[in-house]
Amino acid sequence: MEKDNPLDINFVSKLNKSKYYSSPFPHWVIKNFFSYEELEKIDKHFPTCQEIINAVPIRKKNKVIKTQNSSYPIDFDELENLNKDLSVLGSIANCWISQKQEVLDFLKKFDFAINLDQLIFDGNNVESRGDFRAATPAEISGTTQLGPHLDKNFEILAGLIYLRKKEDNTVGGDLDLYKLKENVPQKYASNRLRVPVRYLDKLKTIEYGNNSAVFFVSHPLAIHGVTPRAVGIYERRLINFSLELDSAGSLKMYDTNKIIDYSLAPKK
Repeated sequence: MEKDNPLDINFVSKLNKSKYYSSPFPHWVIKNFFSYEELEKIDKHFPTCQEIINAVPIRKKNKVIKTQNSSYPIDFDELENLNKDLSVLGSIANCWISQKQEVLDFLKKFDFAINLDQLIFDGNNVESRGDFRAATPAEISGTTQLGPHLDKNFEILAGLIYLRKKEDNTVGGDLDLYKLKENVPQKYASNRLRVPVRYLDKLKTIEYGNNSAVFFVSHPLAIHGVTPRAVGIYERRLINFSLELDSAGSLKMYDTNKIIDYSLAPKK
């Protein structure tokens, strides 16, 4: 099998070309994240749901694929179990991991960073993680993988790069960003960080597209969820990136016991 050349992805360069929004929480939206050449290689090597199940030992024992909008991730450190050329996928993972400090330095320049413990931006305290994810087609309309929620408070940054197949014309599976209504309870999220819809107004929708990306900071106002999908025949694909603190350590992005923390809110 002839191997493709690995990709050399500069994440900070791509983030610098993004559109930044401070409200209602810090996030970056990037169209055409990968170049045409990069995208072509990724499309060729991206794993199917079945390949991910076969590669992940805990799933390999039960090969039944749920076909109702079920998502299957393979973590960066599990890629070697895939029975395929890993020059492209492995290079994406390696670039993200090796550029950890550069991405942290990029985040540190923004206003929201002033109110955070600066040790959060020390790469020695942070782990780079990620996965390649495929979701089965939806056989029943109106289902979602995850409603409105907050990410864990030990996660610093999350990034989603959508890789919709060009022939996929089914709707849904988009990312909704929310803002809080007035006079909601101070602790508006459950212990599992789910947020009731009655407390929320939808701010914007970022479409599940081909080669579109959104990165956002884990923040007490970073409420987001996935829209329901229509019935279709195509798997949905994305790359998920994160920078994370030690979940058992003292460094945190926000206090889950007092979710509203206006010290982290965008400056007016």
